[in-house]
Amino acid sequence: MFTVYAIVKFSIILVGVVSTQHQPLETLSPQEFRDLHNAFRKMILDGSVSNQPKAKKMPDLVLDTNLNEDAKKWGENCVYKHEPQIRDGENLAVSANITENYFRSIQLLTISPTFFESPVELWFDKHRTYKFGKLTSEASTQTDPYTQVVWEKTKRLGCYQNFCKAMKDGKGNSLGQAYFSVCRYSPSGNIMNEEPYQRA
Repeated sequence: MFTVYAIVKFSIILVGVVSTQHQPLETLSPQEFRDLHNAFRKMILDGSVSNQPKAKKMPDLVLDTNLNEDAKKWGENCVYKHEPQIRDGENLAVSANITENYFRSIQLLTISPTFFESPVELWFDKHRTYKFGKLTSEASTQTDPYTQVVWEKTKRLGCYQNFCKAMKDGKGNSLGQAYFSVCRYSPSGNIMNEEPYQRA
């Protein structure tokens, strides 16, 4: 069994994914991350997300070489935590085989294996629990991944996905072999007391 973790700012999502894969799969490229982000942003622009308002405008994100390099450097650390003092927006996701006692107390949900390869879909899926409006620290904890993906003022993106043979969490606990996805955003989204985008 695999589990997918996603973290942005100070929120953590734990979701189980059933998989029989034991060998590394092909990792997502920065271009694939960009295309996934822009596909979801277009859904907001088109007004095709059932519980979210249509956006007045939602520009496509473009890849940024520096953000790609920053994401790669952090992804190669294979440590599941946010980089301290980061100025850019950041989304993280980890997919790992859970066989250790460390995870046995966590209640897991089963989702489609496609999420294992699409962390952006996992982040975007948090729209289901997001009530559109100005962000507050209390309300945004679980929906920061989604609001960063669709933040209108964000223009540039850099992403990296790494297969880590010895992934660790922020406390140094082993997560085993895992896929670590890192995306950086500029300008950063998730600004308190602002809405993610202007409604149409």
